Amino acid sequence: MYKLIRNTVFTLFAALVCYNQVYAQEFEPYQWKEHRSLTVLNEVEKEYGLYYLKIFVKYQYVYDPADNAFVCYVTNHYIIRTNNDEALSKSNRVYIPMKNAVDLIEVKARAITRDNDVINFDKVNLKELESDEAGYRILAIEGAEVGGEIEYYYTRKLNASNFITRTFQFDFPVRSYDFSLKCPENIEYEFKVYNWEGVITQTDTTEDFNQYEFNTTNIPAMYSEDFAAVEEGKSRLEFKLTYNTKRDNSRLFTWGDAGKRIYDNIYTLSKEEQKAVKKLIKDIEIEGVPIVDLKKAEHYIKTNYFIEEQSGDVGEQIDQILKNKYATSRGFTRIYAAILNELNIDHEIVLTSNRFEKAFDPDFDSWNYLGEYFIYINETKQFLSPKNTPFRLGTIPYGYYGTDGLFVRMEPVQDFEYPVAHISYIPESPYQDNFDNMEIKVSFSDDMEQNTINLIRSFKGYGADYYKAGLIELKAEEKKEMLDDIIKYLALDAEIEQIDVVEGNTAYNNWDKPMVVKGSFTSNSYIELAGDVILFKAGELIGPQSELYQEKERKLPVVNSYNRGYSRKINVQIPKGYNIQNPDDLIMKEQVFDDNEKLIYNFVSNYVLNGQTLEIAIEEYYDELNYPVEKFEAFRKVINSAADFNKIVLVLAQ
Repeated sequence: MYKLIRNTVFTLFAALVCYNQVYAQEFEPYQWKEHRSLTVLNEVEKEYGLYYLKIFVKYQYVYDPADNAFVCYVTNHYIIRTNNDEALSKSNRVYIPMKNAVDLIEVKARAITRDNDVINFDKVNLKELESDEAGYRILAIEGAEVGGEIEYYYTRKLNASNFITRTFQFDFPVRSYDFSLKCPENIEYEFKVYNWEGVITQTDTTEDFNQYEFNTTNIPAMYSEDFAAVEEGKSRLEFKLTYNTKRDNSRLFTWGDAGKRIYDNIYTLSKEEQKAVKKLIKDIEIEGVPIVDLKKAEHYIKTNYFIEEQSGDVGEQIDQILKNKYATSRGFTRIYAAILNELNIDHEIVLTSNRFEKAFDPDFDSWNYLGEYFIYINETKQFLSPKNTPFRLGTIPYGYYGTDGLFVRMEPVQDFEYPVAHISYIPESPYQDNFDNMEIKVSFSDDMEQNTINLIRSFKGYGADYYKAGLIELKAEEKKEMLDDIIKYLALDAEIEQIDVVEGNTAYNNWDKPMVVKGSFTSNSYIELAGDVILFKAGELIGPQSELYQEKERKLPVVNSYNRGYSRKINVQIPKGYNIQNPDDLIMKEQVFDDNEKLIYNFVSNYVLNGQTLEIAIEEYYDELNYPVEKFEAFRKVINSAADFNKIVLVLAQ
């Protein structure tokens, strides 16, 4: 969505400023302290390999009469202490991002050695690196050493943006962080601080400018944690242009404004596009049942067209998309919206953000949260992901479930229809919609050195979707490798005798049904012989499992990717003359209930022994996306139960 609105917002921003006769202001060049010695560290700071002593960020918005544009000068200033070789190698090359930048105005850098010698960076050595999406300027810090400091700042001239995110917590600690924004006095910004105590203060208001500042210290490092939204958990600033006081007192860029913009961009079609949509529907051969026809259309599009975000206008115009067979996210959304209108299916356009990166905040109307398109079908209460090929109606990428989103629909107002925007929750699916179930039968060879395993493995939801897409799109050899991996997940040394897709369900009307694979293989990996005793690694029959045996204190709440379930039925034929010495090791039970006594996390395993037949049953599921950090231990026990079961070795003796 940000790409969708960016250019029009810049134009509108410039128009707002010019209309109200905001005259040119001079850019204020940044100055650092010319003479500086090595910083004295305290005992705690010395323990870190990499320590950011200072981060300073300054935004200065000015009207540039030379370009007749509203621009922003952004300065970033860093002082870094490198206390080991790894920290030094991470810090002695600086990449300056130039995507969307008009120019690099200034860059200075220096290294301060352990002996307080200062080695200044020579701008002649500034190099440029280009990639498909962005260019970088690279500077190598000469003379940097372990125990010394690296200091640099750069100022870029950018086209003014109305919605900004600044993260100020990283995977290294920061001693001080300072932020400043200066803009013409008629322009007002609004700020919000996330995951940190503190507020933005307006430090100066004159007849010429407004100035805002944020200052904080001692920001701890944010380390990666499993089952967590690490990026979302980092401390950050969000800010947006909110008012132009010389124009009127109405709030700018509201959710309602976004809704109008979204609606116009999605539903305004040229005559050529209207003709193209009608031809597409004819080619699809719809059957006259709206929801069935939608599924058929979605399947047709996702098996004949592909995503190309860098395709520009031709990837957004429906007639060109159908000709070239590729589209942008917005282009695909326009196609589906046009088809839904032709089929008279009530729907809403939805935009939201990935909850693992930056969860949608309904209380702060920054359009930075409008990052991904979806379509909500009112009749079935399902979501459609326009650009994601593996998914069909009812499934979207899991990062966008369990958060709010901006919904846009048409509602009648007197004799007209008017686009209305509202915030609603995008509910996650229950664990029964996403499962990976196995039925396994195991026997032993006569020499007790090998097992033969017969497997029926069924998938529903995310796992099934990716496999089904593979069955359609991959070549024969690639399909074979994909199916082989389903078995080799259980035993890397598996000698596969047979593997078949019993139920593919890749047709448009069966996509939401399970995919079932049946196979047989032999393996030596489950058996170890110790004299007359067989050590049978029964736990490994469920495949490798996640582990949560962390030593550090948990910092972030639990955030699951999606609700999911695993059912395993394992039938083991014990060799004649052998008995299991430790069958009760198979009995495990860890459960978590929510405040309403609903069972939300579950791992239960048990067994029945009928003569020489061992029947193991395991039920595991996760039916809640989020769980508080103060209760983490309960969740950890369930996760580790599966990992502990994976380590179970049964002792078979005569």
